[in-house]
Amino acid sequence: PVIRGAAPVHTLCLGPPGTGKTTAVKLVLKELVEYPQVIPVYVNCQIINTKQQVFIRIFEQVVGFSPPSFGTPFQKIYYRIMNKVAEEEKVLVVALDDINMLLDDKIMNEVLYAILKAHEEVEGVKVGVIGVATDVKLSAKLDERVGSIFHYDEVFFPLYGRDEIEDILRRRVELGFYPGAITEEAFQRVIDLTNESGDLRQGIHLLK
Repeated sequence: PVIRGAAPVHTLCLGPPGTGKTTAVKLVLKELVEYPQVIPVYVNCQIINTKQQVFIRIFEQVVGFSPPSFGTPFQKIYYRIMNKVAEEEKVLVVALDDINMLLDDKIMNEVLYAILKAHEEVEGVKVGVIGVATDVKLSAKLDERVGSIFHYDEVFFPLYGRDEIEDILRRRVELGFYPGAITEEAFQRVIDLTNESGDLRQGIHLLK
């Protein structure tokens, strides 16, 4: 819908660590950059973990520069963002990676509520949320006011199977090693250990 200039479909990407959620979302955002009517914003909530910081990040992407470091009230940042999106008739897509890593559930709910209610605060604004989380029970942490308006499509990222792990890591070996640098026996051992851990990043670390 975003590509057609319509309101986005909110999405929640859930699954264990190391299953490709962040990679998939970043790829989608990279593709959206090609459409001038879309403003994609990626926020790593492990690092940017307060309401003010999240909206400063969005401000930077929408407005093109950073607001003053101190003394700028949240409301001023918020309405500057949403008014610019509406005036330019663009669609804002905010990806909140590791959304469950915001300082606490209260902050998470405040951030979501502020984004989801933007269309009521500023006429004509279109905003979508892509939430990424390892906590598959995240929906239980949404308060009533957020739960009543956060209608999302859920995309579940299951653990990779052994064949998938082998396929992904073999490609890494082909690209990253000289031919014959790693024996097939050693490679298969890496596959076994990665499969046991359930985390693809373990395999990448072992290859390093």
